[in-house]
Amino acid sequence: MKILLTGANGFIGKNLCVKLSEIPDIEIIPFCKGDNIEEVVSITDRIDFVIHLAGANRPVKEEEFQQVNSDLTAQLCSTLKNTPYQPPVIFASSTQVDSINPYGKSKLAAENIFKDYSKVTGAGVTVFRLPNVFGKWCLPDYNSVVATFCHNIANDLDINIHNPNTTLTLV
Repeated sequence: MKILLTGANGFIGKNLCVKLSEIPDIEIIPFCKGDNIEEVVSITDRIDFVIHLAGANRPVKEEEFQQVNSDLTAQLCSTLKNTPYQPPVIFASSTQVDSINPYGKSKLAAENIFKDYSKVTGAGVTVFRLPNVFGKWCLPDYNSVVATFCHNIANDLDINIHNPNTTLTLV
């Protein structure tokens, strides 16, 4: 099985590449930041499955949310629609799709693009809204509260909880 894995160099992508490489008969076709989506066109006839992890969650410019999260998804689906076989997709979305912020809006737009892809092609699409992802290569103050707490405890640093609705103090 040939799996196109977008975001292969990201936190989740690196971990998934390691795990999938342990399974015989699976070939990972990585798509990473900086790769050209047009390159996918030349390999779409060899793709059996797509795992779409690519995304921007802390870009330099706000418009990168749309460019990476929804526009890249639209380009990918357009490419896949024009192939003889439209592969099924797993998409890593976000729990923030219900938030009214540029990140949440761009991830919701991507979900809707995949819903349309599924409706038009009949290909299966599974959307996962991942909360508090944690694991190897997780960064403190970036990927999850668990990574931050573990890092701070291991380095004898304060643990801060910023919630205006609580008066909890950790000692």
